[in-house]
Amino acid sequence: MIKRGLRRVLLLVQDDFYGLLPIPQSLFPNAAVQLCTVYMQRNAKTHLNKADAVEFQQRWRAIKSSWNLELAQQQFERADVRLR
Repeated sequence: MIKRGLRRVLLLVQDDFYGLLPIPQSLFPNAAVQLCTVYMQRNAKTHLNKADAVEFQQRWRAIKSSWNLELAQQQFERADVRLR
């Protein structure tokens, strides 16, 4: 992509694959990095027991549908603390 003219990348969306983060950061040091929420949902389903996974999905839907950024951040922090 760089050879085709890609110059300024503002956002990178990637999974949390070990060792992957330093590569795009070295190529695009000014880009923000965001983890893909699809992988977060899959990990929740895989690593949480069934009841906690269902609760996580319900909380995630509420966060995604929130119109208020501050409220969504508070809900995410509460979900994260609750499911640790």
